Amino acid sequence: MDQEPRAQQRLVIPRRIFDLIGPQSPREKRLFAARGLLPDVDMGVLVASLCLLQQDRDDEVRGEAEKSFASIPLELIRTISRDPSTSSVVLHHFAKVHLQNDEVLETVLLNQTIDVSTFALIAEHCSERVGQLVVSNNRMFLQNPSLLVNLKNNPRILRSSIDYVVGFLKVNGLVLKGEDPVLTKEEAAQLLAQDQTEFQEELVEEVADASLDALDEGEYHELKRNVSTQISMMTPAQRVKLALRGNAFARNVLITDASFIVATAVLQNPRVTLSEVVRYSRMKNVNEKVLRLIAGNKEWMKGYAIRLNLVSNPKTPAYLAIKFLKFMRVQDLRTLSRDRNIPAQVSKVAKQLFKARQ
Repeated sequence: MDQEPRAQQRLVIPRRIFDLIGPQSPREKRLFAARGLLPDVDMGVLVASLCLLQQDRDDEVRGEAEKSFASIPLELIRTISRDPSTSSVVLHHFAKVHLQNDEVLETVLLNQTIDVSTFALIAEHCSERVGQLVVSNNRMFLQNPSLLVNLKNNPRILRSSIDYVVGFLKVNGLVLKGEDPVLTKEEAAQLLAQDQTEFQEELVEEVADASLDALDEGEYHELKRNVSTQISMMTPAQRVKLALRGNAFARNVLITDASFIVATAVLQNPRVTLSEVVRYSRMKNVNEKVLRLIAGNKEWMKGYAIRLNLVSNPKTPAYLAIKFLKFMRVQDLRTLSRDRNIPAQVSKVAKQLFKARQ
């Protein structure tokens, strides 16, 4: 994506100066200007003029303009780059000429007029330090998700930074071709580390079993209803963040969320317990991807109860259920062979295994 800024973002050059450096101007005048010798102009206009002259049809004019532009003092570059009225074309040229200068790139990145092509150029070539500033620009990635490709092409960008951007895009429903839409453990960890969202205490503070036991049935259902109501008013992105941070009440609601990105994010919550996973694995109203994620966790799959729940759950993909049949006890194979709620091919294999073990 190393291209010039879009055409609509033009250089601002006074008419009297343009008459000296424009394509219709004599070569001698353009060459004079390319050497930085324009009379009675401020530095902003001179810099913009040098940007234009770097596109000149004459090789010598173009070369002189490039040399003059490269010799602009760094302090002046930083001053011009901070100015919100500076053209995105000028910012692009600064970035292109000073790709190895972290201070220049950081100043360019902080200017709101930066063009996406300039952002892409910096993302693909910057240092690890500048990369931290690049990945913090959520707005730019939301508007241009393909910038992730530029980021991945940069060997200096930390893996954790890429995980954050990928996770951030997934949370906002933006998944590039070839990416798994389900949050990985690493992506979830980076989102948690960066997330500043504030939730109500009753959504994130873990409730002890003893405290729950002290509630009467009415109080318990009232608490659960309050949690469900708050969650129903959240955006998908907010629900994902809550899935990663919420308490058992919130997790219990979100595990059945209509969005599989939200539901699967619950399993990446560092506070999710084995007993919760056992319960999730037998729920018939969860997304299939939740069951796939549970089945892919070796630690959770050490428990027989989860294996049995997955095999018995009609939402579990048949190939996964059949895979775990070999671990079933004889009495469970017998039950499964007669179960009409699971896929026919699963009960058929269960029947074959049951007969073989008799």
